[in-house]
Amino acid sequence: MAWLPWVEDDPITEAKLTTDESRRCWTTSELGNLGLWVMMAAEWGGGRETAMLAGGSAGVPPWWMAFVSMSMSIFFLFVQYPLMYRFYHTEEDDALSEKQLRRLIQQAIQKTEKRMRVVVDWDVWKMQEREISIDVLIPYKTTMETHEDMQSIRATMVKNVLDEFKDFGVMKPLHLQAKPLDHRKGIFETIGQGLDMTVEAKGERAELVDDYSKFFESVGNLAGVEDRAIDSLKAWFKTQRLIDRGSKIYSDDVALYVRVIYKPKLRFAFFRFKRSYADVRQPLRTI
Repeated sequence: MAWLPWVEDDPITEAKLTTDESRRCWTTSELGNLGLWVMMAAEWGGGRETAMLAGGSAGVPPWWMAFVSMSMSIFFLFVQYPLMYRFYHTEEDDALSEKQLRRLIQQAIQKTEKRMRVVVDWDVWKMQEREISIDVLIPYKTTMETHEDMQSIRATMVKNVLDEFKDFGVMKPLHLQAKPLDHRKGIFETIGQGLDMTVEAKGERAELVDDYSKFFESVGNLAGVEDRAIDSLKAWFKTQRLIDRGSKIYSDDVALYVRVIYKPKLRFAFFRFKRSYADVRQPLRTI
């Protein structure tokens, strides 16, 4: 410890042997290398018990193990946990509104539009944000410079949109449909590469303009079903001696899913509330 300014290097008293047992003498270098970094890695990877067992088997002094463990606890509390909370948790003010989400998707599609040499019909394109997904319909027209097929164009659109979602922390699944509204024309028309067309038996090209009203009509119907189910669930809670603790209703193209989290309106409910989850679930199936 002579490198410290207040520690003198001159011996003052002679050491006295109190026991003949062999004992490990740890230097500051060993405490800093093996006793610090190894124990920090052990506690980070396996927890405090693993670090204590590793340090005890190596003969690390108990006071040094306690110091390292306390230092790691302070690091976890003030550095790692806040960073993890900030990374995985999204505040309500940080979430994108539907208008901002629409503009974000539009900017991502515009990048694809320039890269793939296609023309998106912005008067027809649609975007709808649902509880469990984001549905996007992108109608586009090809040009003489377009040489990619429909799958490649859609894949590029999805990639660009997901990259923007990643930057802004949007975690909802993306359902994107890219539909060509015409046939490709130009030099690739003759060799058939990169063409998205259907050919009839007579050789005449079929029109690729589809009616997407049914798609968005089904989306609207599903949203209406969810709204009616939410109202019914709220009305059911008013008739029960239960408190809603985060119930959720969502749907897909096949079924309607209901998650009910409740708390009894009773004092000492652990002893007095006799209904099981099956008893609570049964009337929900009839509302």
